[in-house]
Amino acid sequence: MADREAALARAEEALSNYYYADRVPAIRALLESRSVSLLAMEDPKAFARALTAILQAASHDKHFIVWYSKEADENQSRQTTPDE
Repeated sequence: MADREAALARAEEALSNYYYADRVPAIRALLESRSVSLLAMEDPKAFARALTAILQAASHDKHFIVWYSKEADENQSRQTTPDE
C-alpha cells in the first residue's frame, strides 16, 4: 500500500503545479472520493490505469498518465554508489 500512497502523494504534488488551476478542485475531489478503492487495489498496473482514468476524467486532460514499471520499483531499494 505504501507505493500506492506514494503515487497519490506524487499526483497531489503535480496538482500544486498544474497549469489549469481552475480544474484542480474537481480533480482533488474525485481523487478523495476514490482514494479508498485505489488504495485497496493489489495489482500495480490496474492501479496505474485506474489513477490515470480518474485524473483524465476529472481534468479533461489526456496528458495525465500514470504507469507502473517493475524496473523503477526494483530501483527504489537500490543503494547508490559513491560515483553517483
